[in-house]
Amino acid sequence: MAEHRVVVTGMAGFSPLGLDWQQSQEALENNRSGIRYMPDWDSVPDLDTRLAGPVEGFTLPPSYTRKKTRAMGRVSLMSVRASELALEAAGLLDEENLGDARTGVGYGSSSGCTKAVQEFTNLLTPGSTSRLNSTSYLRMMPHTTAVSIAMHFGFKGRIIPTSSACTSGSQGIGYAYEMVRYGRVRRMLGGGAEGLCPSQAAVFDTLYATSTRNDEPTRTPAPFDAQRDGLVVGEGACTLVLERLDDALARGAPIHAEVVGFGSSCDGAHATRPDKEQMAAAMMLALEDAGLSGRDIGYVNAHGTATEHGFVSLYPWQGGVGALWLDGRNMPEEGHEDTHPAGGMTLRSTIIGDGPSPSVLVDEL
Repeated sequence: MAEHRVVVTGMAGFSPLGLDWQQSQEALENNRSGIRYMPDWDSVPDLDTRLAGPVEGFTLPPSYTRKKTRAMGRVSLMSVRASELALEAAGLLDEENLGDARTGVGYGSSSGCTKAVQEFTNLLTPGSTSRLNSTSYLRMMPHTTAVSIAMHFGFKGRIIPTSSACTSGSQGIGYAYEMVRYGRVRRMLGGGAEGLCPSQAAVFDTLYATSTRNDEPTRTPAPFDAQRDGLVVGEGACTLVLERLDDALARGAPIHAEVVGFGSSCDGAHATRPDKEQMAAAMMLALEDAGLSGRDIGYVNAHGTATEHGFVSLYPWQGGVGALWLDGRNMPEEGHEDTHPAGGMTLRSTIIGDGPSPSVLVDEL
């Protein structure tokens, strides 16, 4: 089977740090947090946390008419718009053959639009279909982002919806990479998105995993601090355009990075408690896939949840890589995006950034 080198030619995203890379970079360089106190959540008195990372100022251009968007919730709207901007950056938005079977999408989201979930809840309690319409399911389904992107741009290639909690965006990118590498398609959009809802915070509340430093929103989450007290949920979307190196060179496309390996593993034991053995296995699989050793790696961007178990599981494996710069900067400033966009935004900040930045919110190791 012929293999192809895979490069990133376009990327775009929205996060609590900004609506483009310039805004996000400025926030990162100035240690400016995107975490906010959410006064609307005071209506849920049993919710311990009141903190989240919202995307502020997100709007759509006039071309997004009601006819085009009526089957999309906020999570799909962010993912489609991020994909449009990524395609534009890659010089592919007006490509004539974009809508053929050579272009696909690998994209993740956990639950789709929670407002649509509420419409279905009304069916069970109090037992009424009055809030349901023909688009309710399309907005609610966990594969709503991947489907919306494919339909909006007319992609007819592989579609891979990923819904695996925090790794969905990373897996969407990884599976997209494999599709291009092994010649299934010529190009893929990969990434993930999530919309913000207090129900997501409630999930982690029940696990005693959320930060309750409600009076200090800019001081949490602190994944590498000894006094860390939990995660903060956030929202966002990020899309990368992945294509064959020879295609990118032939059309003179901008090449931001090359993806050389991908690894994924399953704990197979506990749904929420991290397993350091399988965390290491995923990294080793990626290294093997890339034909690299741990000593070749100089930078790791960590998925630091700021829970008690998270960093404890990660720490023993720092010695498995070379000139390690362990960075958890995205998580404290963007929040735990329940989810998926975090994978794309982390990769995007690693690609474009001027070099590793120190982890923030560390008072005591």
